[in-house]
Order: sequence, then structure tokens, then C-alpha cells
Amino acid sequence: MSTDSLEEIIKQAEALAPDEQLRLIAHLAEKARQSYASSKPRAEKVGAFRQRFGSWDSGDARSADNEKIDEALAREYGSAREVTEE
Repeated sequence: MSTDSLEEIIKQAEALAPDEQLRLIAHLAEKARQSYASSKPRAEKVGAFRQRFGSWDSGDARSADNEKIDEALAREYGSAREVTEE
């Protein structure tokens, strides 16, 4: 679509009554949402990104152990509290 065509469409939309403009906006937003949601390249990118979850190896067999994570968080929060109390 050329810039001139788009400008003409905008002029026509601006000439609509406010309620008609809102209906047009809602219609265009829904079409854009559907198009975005069904775009295959985006879906492929999201899938490729999700495949990377959990792919990092920390070298520690217990790195995903919830108890170990809780201990590390408690240790860090405790040391942060000590620093702020001084």
C-alpha cells in the first residue's frame, strides 16, 4: 500500500463519527491480534526460545534442587540484612 493510499484511508477514518471510529479501531485491533497470534515465524521463535529453557549446565547436579535453592536464598537475604543493619 502506498503512503498516499494510507493517508486517504486515515482522512476517511477521521471523517467518521466517533462511535464509528471506535468500531473501526476495535475491528482493526482484533484483526491485528489474530494475525499476530497466528504468525508462524513468531510461533517458531517462541518454540525455539522455549527449547533453550533448562539447557544451561551449571556443573552442579543439585542446581535445580529446591531445598538447595531455598538455602542459597536464605543465605543471601541474611547477608543483605546484616549489611543494612550495620
